[in-house]
Formats: sequence, C-alpha cells, structure tokens
Amino acid sequence: PQPAGVYRSNARLTVYQPVTDGDRTYGTLFIRWDLSPWYAEMRTYSLAALGVLAFSLAVATLLGRILQRRLAAPILELAGTASEVARHRNYHARAVVPDAAELAALAQSFNTMLDETQKVQTRLSEEVEATRRAELQLRLITDATPGLISYIDREHRYRFVNRQYTTWFGLNPDDILGRTMSEVLGEAAFARLKPHFERASSGERVEFETEVPYREGGTRWIQAHYIPHRTESQTVPG
Repeated sequence: PQPAGVYRSNARLTVYQPVTDGDRTYGTLFIRWDLSPWYAEMRTYSLAALGVLAFSLAVATLLGRILQRRLAAPILELAGTASEVARHRNYHARAVVPDAAELAALAQSFNTMLDETQKVQTRLSEEVEATRRAELQLRLITDATPGLISYIDREHRYRFVNRQYTTWFGLNPDDILGRTMSEVLGEAAFARLKPHFERASSGERVEFETEVPYREGGTRWIQAHYIPHRTESQTVPG
C-alpha cells in the first residue's frame, strides 16, 4: 500500500487509509474511483449549458433588434425632432409616426402640440408685425405734431416721447425713455406737475396751465393735458 492519502492520476481517484487500533495496524483501506463517467456527464452538462446560453444570446439579439426597430428608433427620432425644434425654433418640423400604437399616440400628440405652437407663433408674429406697423404710424403722426406728446407710467417713468418732446428739452430719446419725470424734468418741475399727474392716475382727465421751472430749458409757461389710459378692466397704467 501507498502512504495514507488521496491520489489522483488520469481519470482515477485513489485513497489509502490505514486501519489501526492504538499502536497496532490491522491493514489499509484501499478505494479507487473511475472518474470517466463523471467527466463525461460534466461535459454533457457543459455542452448543454453552452447551447442554452448561445440560444439565449441569439434570442436576446433578435429581440433587441426588433425592439430597437420598433421602439428605440422611433423614440430617438422623436427626440431628434424635439431637439431640432428646441435649437432652431423650427415649428414646421414633424415627428414620424411609428407603427407601435403607444409610440404612435405619443408622436401624434407631439405633432399636435407643434401644430398648436406653430399657430400661436404665427399669430404672435402677425400681432408683433401689426403692433410694429401701428407704432410706426403712431410715430409718424406724433412726430408731425407740433405739441409735446409723451406716455408716462404710474411709476412716473417715460415710455414714449415724440420728436418735439426731445427737441424742446434738447435731449436724445435715450436720455428720456425709461427715466422718471424727476430725473428728466428736475425735482422742482416734478413737484409742480405731480399733483396733476396723480389726479390723472386716478382716472380724471386733467387740463391746466402753469409755470414750470425745468432743469433743462429754464422756467416756462405750459398748457398741459393729462389723459388717463384706461384698460378693459378700468385700471389706469399710465
């Protein structure tokens, strides 16, 4: 017998184990296993596992391509359209409606939103153009008027002046628009005109004559008309 232990050679597994009682040895237990059937079974299981894995990968790849074609591609297309609209304000762009029902509904909703946005954009553009033409006509009319015309909001800031207004004070429009009456006219002139302005701000049409000590232009007699601007809600913004 070999010394006690487990030995492996080729497809065999061998065990030597002495049988003893105290100091006396009666013999040696000898066991040998043939591992060939076990190796064959493991190879069979391994091949089966590899086959299942290969089949699963093939199915997953096929499903991935199908899902990409039916789901991922339309989503990416929709995202690209949304990016185009966001970057270039191209409201004429439209998303391609896919075959998938859920994504088709999403794409159609997106296109409907673009339709409504385009209508609003067109309407706003038309309103802006109409406002621009109206402002141009207003400018032509008021600049041809010999009197001084201005629009002042409730915070006493100038929002509009005609050409005569700037000529009378010898100022540029940038020196007047956005600034307050006290900044443009001076504190003394503003103190003289403020009570009349407050009456007009409350909704009263005010006409008066007075002598005003202007910061630019000296002391002058003026005849003024303050006409309140009423909105549909009857508020007076200026």
